[in-house]
Parts: sequence; C-alpha cells; structure tokens
Amino acid sequence: MTPEFTGKTGSTVYRWVRRAADALEEETGDRGWQYLDVHDLRRTWGTYLLEQGVIPSVVMSFGGWEDWDTFRKHYLGEFSPEAIRRERGKVDFLEGGDKETEVVHPGTMPASTAPHSAN
Repeated sequence: MTPEFTGKTGSTVYRWVRRAADALEEETGDRGWQYLDVHDLRRTWGTYLLEQGVIPSVVMSFGGWEDWDTFRKHYLGEFSPEAIRRERGKVDFLEGGDKETEVVHPGTMPASTAPHSAN
C-alpha cells in the first residue's frame, strides 16, 4: 500500500470518494456522479490493471480479493475495445486466419504434427 493510504480508515476513503463525486457533479451538472462509490473505483482499477497486462492473481493480491469467483463475477468490468483487439491479435486464428486451418484444442495435436515414434 502506498504511504498516502497507510493507516487510513474505510470511512476516510468513502469520504474522499463522496467529495470527488460531489465536485464532479457540480462541475458537470450530471447527477449520475451521486451513484459513484468505492466499489466502482475498485472494479475500474482492477480492470485497468488487467488491461495493462498485470496477471489476475497479482491484481487480486493488490486489491485484496481472495475468491476468484467473486473477483471474476462481481469486480471485473468489461474490457475496453482496445484491450480486446490487442488480446485477439495475440491469437492468429482469432484474427480471421485461414478458414481451412484446423483448430487444435488443449491437450490434442493434429496427426500431421504429432512427433513420430523412433521405432
């Protein structure tokens, strides 16, 4: 935890978020800022770290999430279109690829590429 947050209580953090939401509502005229809370920020922060390439187990550790199902279901927002495109680009067959290409599932290997026996 960074020094500016060390020793701060949950109520202090909630007050900071409330103050920021009030200022943003006043600045923009958008009442939607009144629905902002710490959980929104935590979810957004976790998603941002994942989009930057931080592995989920490290994000969970940083954010204090202990249960993978809870982390996945309740705290991860949708990834940005940019992050989805970047990740799709890492997998050739997701980019469109050759429609004749055989999809290899984990734990299998097409017969044409299987190692040959030395016998």
